[in-house]
Amino acid sequence: MGEPIKILETYGVYNLSSKHQIHDLISRLELPNSNQLIIDITGCIVDYSTTSLLFDEILFHLDKLQGEKKLIILTDGLPFQHMFADLFLGSKFINVGDNFKLDIKECEFLLKEIKETYNIEIIIKIAKNSSA
Repeated sequence: MGEPIKILETYGVYNLSSKHQIHDLISRLELPNSNQLIIDITGCIVDYSTTSLLFDEILFHLDKLQGEKKLIILTDGLPFQHMFADLFLGSKFINVGDNFKLDIKECEFLLKEIKETYNIEIIIKIAKNSSA
């Protein structure tokens, strides 16, 4: 498993709900051509639809790679369906619109669909060192 890309520590960005900070982060983000990416957003403020811009960038990058891909997202520990909505609501890659319901079954269905369609497994984990 590769080293996590630490958004707060490496890039100094904590407000992933700010369009300005997201656009600046995306312009500086260095994504390796690895089929497994770990993105650490612990300590960051997340909110749709700006945070989905970051994850769209990452998913479009992974989609260009061959073989099975995995995106692991380390978070502070919001309930899964709330974190899913904050990360992906408004996503152009996943096509999650504003009418998305915070339903665990719908989240699981979308994750399964992404794996089957794009060969990208998305895992949302609570970071071990998280205070949440």
